[in-house]
Amino acid sequence: MATVEEIIFVGTGTSSSVPVISCLTSPKRDCKVCLSTLTPEGRKNIRKNTSLLVRFRKHADPPGARLRNVLIDCGKTFQSSAIEIFPRYGVRELDGVIITHGHADACFGLDDLRGWTLGGAIQPYIDIHLSPESMDVISRTFPFLVDSALATGGGQVADFKFHVFDPEKPFTIHGLDFIPLAAHHGIYQTTQEPYLCYGFKFDDISYISDTNLIPLKTMEIMKDKTKVFIVDCLRRKHSFKNMAPCEAYTALQPAALYMFSGYTASFAFYSGRVNRSSENCQRFIKDVLCWIYTSCRSSRL
Repeated sequence: MATVEEIIFVGTGTSSSVPVISCLTSPKRDCKVCLSTLTPEGRKNIRKNTSLLVRFRKHADPPGARLRNVLIDCGKTFQSSAIEIFPRYGVRELDGVIITHGHADACFGLDDLRGWTLGGAIQPYIDIHLSPESMDVISRTFPFLVDSALATGGGQVADFKFHVFDPEKPFTIHGLDFIPLAAHHGIYQTTQEPYLCYGFKFDDISYISDTNLIPLKTMEIMKDKTKVFIVDCLRRKHSFKNMAPCEAYTALQPAALYMFSGYTASFAFYSGRVNRSSENCQRFIKDVLCWIYTSCRSSRL
């Protein structure tokens, strides 16, 4: 058994991150969000690959023991995010890493985890939990991380123990249960079948980082058991692989809701201006503000 103490948003941006180089170098200089990142007040608009750190207390740990840390996704910008965020909040050991899907912004930072395991610098190895599909992607993309005998150069690679979870069953990391939440995230171009990204329900939090459609079966898993819903939102309008804010709200109406992941340069963090295009959006915004200011949990932004 375990209890979640806090969650830290390690990244809340798209695969390309924000700012976008084409905006920063455009002669028109018409992207206010990207340009704002060059100013002190606009630095909060710098958004790197979506990633979440779950910090929890294992009930069997002795009094005074450190919080357990599980990282969900380790994308291309993980290293720079960790350097900035981990020291700020006293995060060192990683008790597990969960990969939601096999896209670059979710798993291409795995090689940077060598900083934890080389010579046992922080810990001897890291447990990686992932779906069969993601295991296949990583085996092809980073064969040396799966089998160190395939390493070249000095052979200094991260040391992992891979755990392939069953998408139909919960798995446990140091007493905290994670229930896979299958969600559509675009399609396979060859077959036109849905491409799946796995969110997770842990404690009373449901987290889906990348989706354009949440199947009814997944909704039933979350329904009436979710107090905080963290869900994908790429743009203000629906796209072929990501949801829009109002869709995120109407998909599930728990006691509190926070929409965050995959922000493009169309969203400004520090701006107080909001396009209230519907009653649902107004209710969505109200719930977000209520959760940020009154939740007993810590949402480290």
